[in-house]
Amino acid sequence: EAEMKDELYKEIIEPIQSALNLSMLSGGQFDMTPVLEVVKRRREEIKDEFLKKVYDRAEKICAREKKRIEDQFTEGGFYSEFSKVLHDIVIYPTAILKGVVLRKVRRFVTNNRTVVELTIPTYNRVSPFDIFPARNATNFDDGYLIEVIHLTPQQLYELIGVEGFIEDNIRTVIGLYGDTGYREAMLSGGEKEILEGDTQLQPDTIDVLEYWGNVKGEYLKEWGVKGVDDDDAYYDICAWLVDNYLLKVVLNPDPLGKKPYTKASFIEIPDSFW
Repeated sequence: EAEMKDELYKEIIEPIQSALNLSMLSGGQFDMTPVLEVVKRRREEIKDEFLKKVYDRAEKICAREKKRIEDQFTEGGFYSEFSKVLHDIVIYPTAILKGVVLRKVRRFVTNNRTVVELTIPTYNRVSPFDIFPARNATNFDDGYLIEVIHLTPQQLYELIGVEGFIEDNIRTVIGLYGDTGYREAMLSGGEKEILEGDTQLQPDTIDVLEYWGNVKGEYLKEWGVKGVDDDDAYYDICAWLVDNYLLKVVLNPDPLGKKPYTKASFIEIPDSFW
């Protein structure tokens, strides 16, 4: 700081003071050109110095953000799930990656040897057999979208207490299908089982329909959804359904109503989802 003050005095204050002293000796008339030249030169130098500091700081911030994103990708399973998507892209018409999706996970803290629950951004590969876009849709945001999620009773139980989930209905579904499992009729005995070699109903798996689309405000109010102001307006939502039991209904967290999916095809067909 002292060096900056000395530099400021030598470069700006001293020349101006000299010009003022000259003015006093010459009866108050002096040439302002030297003073203006000093101010102009220092203005450009200060601008360059400021920009350099901004760039240096931006590089440090970018480095920290890059490390944070890499940590999130690793912890959220991005790299492992992306490798599965690469496999899909050469086998199926379309490969699908889901994310970012916030999920609760359990982590063991070695310092105090305790287990804690964290909410982290995650990613997962979605089987093309489990995605049902709207008719004539060309991308995920064209109309509604349904994904079939396969969960165990334990995974369903862990959702009790999470905002947006309906505890009573979760307990009812676990009571009905916890021992026998539940398979959506549209998925039974079809091409999916033949291709994947899985023709038996898994007793510990419950199929959940995850719906992304628009629903009228009056129905959302009946379900107790927060943030719904207009009965006649249509809101982008995410809802979970098992059989006839609604397990979850929340507004789409994306402010533009976009769905958390990305797809790619080895050969893109215009105006086609697949």
